[in-house]
Amino acid sequence: ESMVAVDRFYAEGGFGAFLRQYDKVHNLLKGYMIMKPGFHMRNYFSAVFMNYLDGVQFSSYRQFQNAYWQHEYDKAVAMNMPRRAESMKKAMKVRGIRGQASAADMDIIRQLDAEGLIGGAQGQIGTEFAPGTNVVGGKLAKALQAVNPVSSRNAPLRLSRNVGVGTETYVRGVMAFDSLKRGDLAEEAFERVMKFHFD
Repeated sequence: ESMVAVDRFYAEGGFGAFLRQYDKVHNLLKGYMIMKPGFHMRNYFSAVFMNYLDGVQFSSYRQFQNAYWQHEYDKAVAMNMPRRAESMKKAMKVRGIRGQASAADMDIIRQLDAEGLIGGAQGQIGTEFAPGTNVVGGKLAKALQAVNPVSSRNAPLRLSRNVGVGTETYVRGVMAFDSLKRGDLAEEAFERVMKFHFD
């Protein structure tokens, strides 16, 4: 009976199948553990402190924010994505951004984007909690997924992940922006960010 049980275990995928199920449950657990404002605020303040330790200028925060959002808006317009452009415009209004980025700041942001130093790397949150795959189906299937507490793509977990990724994009982007502003190369900016922020 033991040998038959072992054969069945291997036929059903063995330890790999167990680990896949374990990973799903573990991922869901991590998503719920970090889904609280205190986690994201602590993450933000500790990252700002790390930036401070390495001499990031406070002016870089607002300069990066203005240039980053203007750049995202410009990209949406250039890619003929009117809904995204409108969403960017609303986000800029909420943040008090009204075309205040200088040409020099925009050049830095474009260089960071070309080098993949903003928006691509999701930082610790992006690797800590993966949202899983989209549900195939219509609006009803997506609505059910959004309220399903055992789905890693439910609305509260997705919101939490977006907040975390946005926070890390901001604080890492500010450091990279500050690096290029002071004359560093893109490679040096990358090394600086990796030295001071979790990956």
